[in-house]
Amino acid sequence: MLTKKTLTNYSRTFMHFRTGITKLFIVLVLLFSLSACKNIPQDDVTDFSGYWDFSDGKIPDAWIPKAATWKVVNGELVNDDKISHAGMIVSDIGAVSDFDIEADIKINKEYLNAKTTWAGFHLRSDMPLYEPLWANGYLVILYPHGAVTALCMNAEMKLGSLFPPSPKGEFNKLRVKMTGPLMEIFVNDKKVLEHRDEKYATGGISLVNYGNEAVFDNVRLKAEPVTSLSSNKKIRNTEPKVKSQIKPLRKITVKRGNGKSGYFVYKETGEKFVPDGYNHTIGDADNYKIPHATFNVGTYNSKRIDKVLAEMKGLGANTVRVWLWGTDHNGKGIWGGTDSETLNREYMENFCDFLRLASKHGIYVIPILDLAPLNAKYKSIIKEGLKSSDKKITDHNADILTQGFINARKQAIRDTINFIKEADPNLLNTILGWSLGNEVFVVSENCPFNLTNGFVKVANGKTYDMSDFNSRQKCADESFLYWANQLADVIHKEDPSGLVTIGMWTSDAHGRPPVNGIIDKKGIDSRFPPRPSVFASRDSLIDFLDIHVYPWQNKFLINSEAHESDEINKSGLPVIVGEYGVFTYQAKNALEGAAKIIELRKKCYDAGYAGALLWVWNYTNGLYNGEMEEVKEALSKAR
Repeated sequence: MLTKKTLTNYSRTFMHFRTGITKLFIVLVLLFSLSACKNIPQDDVTDFSGYWDFSDGKIPDAWIPKAATWKVVNGELVNDDKISHAGMIVSDIGAVSDFDIEADIKINKEYLNAKTTWAGFHLRSDMPLYEPLWANGYLVILYPHGAVTALCMNAEMKLGSLFPPSPKGEFNKLRVKMTGPLMEIFVNDKKVLEHRDEKYATGGISLVNYGNEAVFDNVRLKAEPVTSLSSNKKIRNTEPKVKSQIKPLRKITVKRGNGKSGYFVYKETGEKFVPDGYNHTIGDADNYKIPHATFNVGTYNSKRIDKVLAEMKGLGANTVRVWLWGTDHNGKGIWGGTDSETLNREYMENFCDFLRLASKHGIYVIPILDLAPLNAKYKSIIKEGLKSSDKKITDHNADILTQGFINARKQAIRDTINFIKEADPNLLNTILGWSLGNEVFVVSENCPFNLTNGFVKVANGKTYDMSDFNSRQKCADESFLYWANQLADVIHKEDPSGLVTIGMWTSDAHGRPPVNGIIDKKGIDSRFPPRPSVFASRDSLIDFLDIHVYPWQNKFLINSEAHESDEINKSGLPVIVGEYGVFTYQAKNALEGAAKIIELRKKCYDAGYAGALLWVWNYTNGLYNGEMEEVKEALSKAR
């Protein structure tokens, strides 16, 4: 068995990996189908069983790679993960309970330091096609120097053992058998670990590799399908405890511009309104590094928020932008944890309190519906919708391109707005606009955009050719618009006088033109924002745009090409700068930083934009923030 010190080192290695690749994570998937398996027993149709030796030189039709790093070479399945993205190959048999899986695994090359690369299995995960491996499930992995580790995601279970590794260049056989809560781990036919854990009873099965050129062969799987599910779902009473009738703020609406960007007005009088203020976010009380937890249970502080809003108002601000769908840390967020069947009432009470305080201070609110709803209620909606989705859509892209994720967001929007209406319908006047996302994007490293050929059918019912530049661009453009319109339509029905916006940075952030085919030629960042002009079309249900402006490449300017200003002006669509700011390395001190903030803010208004919100009030992330005295004074004078 491993010593405590050795096991701690392995655990730290894994946690370092988990933290470091959050924005770079690629999951590579092979979908498993019974008809494509070799040697399937016919005498036990209640089991899923299969064997693959890849001797025909091809990945079976039922296994769909999520990136080109998975190939069959010399009759063996190879994953070459040079940049440590971690590649998962997901068996598409759905959720299983008991199973027995084994594979011959060989690591030809290690691209990281010793003891930091591994390969193995990801087991009993909920939605392995669409979630990162740290979301849930068990990870059982081999290190090439002769160690095996088992971890339970989101729990304290971390086990380890040593084994005599096969000579370099030869295979080690890894086998995991799970019967109920009992996990048995074998290496080279010798049992090395045994443990009981009840956190994950069912889920999917995957192969995974991190930081290696790894080879998998002779994969065998026998698994029992899920016939019944024991439910640990948390059913909460979501009726608001606190109901009140505040004096509503005057309702804001939009006016389209005539050949230029539109603007905001008070609905009753037509008087112009210019949204100017801040973004505000707070790290979780348990771990401040976990962001966007402003309203989390145990983190939200009404007195502190009251003081912040009063200070903002005193500085001339009239608008604040916040994460409503934020980070659900330990079930304290809006979703109430992964097993919850409702919204978290205490969280929503906190947000309603925030709206009451904002109303008291005359400050309008832009709540961001940013993170996909992933508790038990909304996951069941996702899974139902995914049954008919093209399997060549994976990971983050599924949130935009599949109807299952869209349907879950639609229901979560209904639940969110209806809670506020139950608490006090007058609070809706405080909401300047519902934001569909902080910075919406698709990912070139995920399917379908990492494919260089083949066709994919997305949520709007259309099929696109991934070998064609224009078709790829059209897939992204039309999918963004369909996604946004589906969600905006629900908001307009639940809050008929409410406005809808969508947050985005633009292509100049990574030196790309707006029309780029979702192809990452420079390898800088695999995230691709939408083109602003997509939401300026006649078919768009977006009421105003929210573009984020930073001095990319240290250039303090508005890139009209990336912002597609001509198209936006033709439509007359109002545009605010929902985030602008200056990085601390771009000025010698806070006084110079404040001056540069004012310079950038002025450029936003000179470009015709209808409002500007500083990033950020006080969250420390490498920018000059609104609580600095120099920034306070400069913005107060500018307003």
